[in-house]
Amino acid sequence: MPDSSFDAFARSLAKLYVKGRRATVTGYRALRPLALAIRPMPQKVYLAVFGSRKRKIWAGAVALLLVLGTVGTSVGVSYANELERVAAVAAKDAAVAAKDAADAKAAVTAARDKVADDKLKDELARSNAEATVSSSEAFATASADYVTPEDSVALASGIDTLRSMVASLTTTRLDLLRATDSLTLLVAKIGPRPVPYDWSIRCLDANGVGTVFSTFRDAWASPVEFGSCVPVSRSGDVFTAVQLAAIASKAVATEDDLGDLYAMCADVDLDVIAEDTWANASDIAPKGAMTICPDNPKALAVKARFASEEKAAAADRKAASDEAAGIVFGAGVRTVGKDLQPGVYIAVNVSNCYWERLDSAGEIHDNNFIMGAPRVEVTVRSSDYAFNSTGCGQWRRQ
Repeated sequence: MPDSSFDAFARSLAKLYVKGRRATVTGYRALRPLALAIRPMPQKVYLAVFGSRKRKIWAGAVALLLVLGTVGTSVGVSYANELERVAAVAAKDAAVAAKDAADAKAAVTAARDKVADDKLKDELARSNAEATVSSSEAFATASADYVTPEDSVALASGIDTLRSMVASLTTTRLDLLRATDSLTLLVAKIGPRPVPYDWSIRCLDANGVGTVFSTFRDAWASPVEFGSCVPVSRSGDVFTAVQLAAIASKAVATEDDLGDLYAMCADVDLDVIAEDTWANASDIAPKGAMTICPDNPKALAVKARFASEEKAAAADRKAASDEAAGIVFGAGVRTVGKDLQPGVYIAVNVSNCYWERLDSAGEIHDNNFIMGAPRVEVTVRSSDYAFNSTGCGQWRRQ
């Protein structure tokens, strides 16, 4: 164990005592030769000063002085060492105390910084959640026309949940982060508005020189007159309802052939193309093209042609329906009750018109011949078996 200050001091005094005795003897021996050497001095002075008894006294005094000097020096050195040790211990203790104080201050600062950091993170999480709610609401409005019903419900629910969590003061940062990430992932899953399919078009002029256009509408602005156009490449993500309707109308054989309608749209002479197809009794493709490009430069002419053809077709369909019902019929023998119904029938603008009402034996109930007339009227009775006409055109029941 390290010595205490008292133990060290006691040992120092013991050593000094031993040194003192030795110094006394040594001093006595040292003065004797000196006394013998001073013989020239008066005997009395010498004896008075350095007599036998007095020599011992002087020797003891000198020894005492030597002892005191040695002891003082030793004690001073020991005291200085003790002061140094105490100072070193105090310095060490001060350093430890300073380090402990610095560590405590650092801990307080770290704790304060953590609290501030947590608060900042909480505020940032809440701010991000609020921004996510706002952006998701805008996205829900913008995507309403293409989002699936399931995703629409999930999106609305996610927005409501996160909005409620933002409004609550008890919501933890972790819960906010999870809800924010969940809503963000759902928005990413739905994705941006799909881009409809489109086709680039290549058109040839009269010299066979081709020009590629990004869309068929770009071809309309060209001053060059093109003879024909063909589809080049398709871009986009999804078919539109209009495109699917054109495919369903059998205007093209397959989805891959839809580009043919886009090429047809690129031609500013679409009305001429339509007339050619009508001449071949096939106007399906031009009609399909008009669903794709209703703003074609010749759209009015094409639509007028379509309307005229549709009107004629409707008239033909009605005539066929009326004829099947016995309301309208033409030349030949018609059985009453089967091919036509009893009633009043009219024929207009006739020339060399002959008609007759017959019984089941072929006998004539009534007949007439009209060389020419703007209107002829005949009453077919339920008692008639048949009605026969020629040169009268079409009969229609009133």
